Amino acid sequence: MLGLPSGETIATAVIGRERAIGALSVLGPSFLSSLTAVVRVGGTTSQISVSRFHAAYMESGAIRHLVEAHTRSILMQFQHVSACNGLHSVEARMARWLLHLHDRTENNTSYR
Repeated sequence: MLGLPSGETIATAVIGRERAIGALSVLGPSFLSSLTAVVRVGGTTSQISVSRFHAAYMESGAIRHLVEAHTRSILMQFQHVSACNGLHSVEARMARWLLHLHDRTENNTSYR
């Protein structure tokens, strides 16, 4: 979620089993995100400290490749969301959001 000066928030991406939150922390300690993660569907997660993640990123070409692929994917999702927000009705945007949630959960969970 991205916080606006008015106090409102806007969902900017849907993250599921295939993604990670905080991957851009490898850019360094001066990179502070203005986004807030909100969990909408329960599940199991893993966590790693920024310092350990950064060390693994620096040591492993495979991890660097995954972070780069993840970053490209998120940027593409941001562009898609921006285009949809400009072109489609609220109902169509809600349908897209629900489909994204459905694609990223294991079953037909009731969303709140």
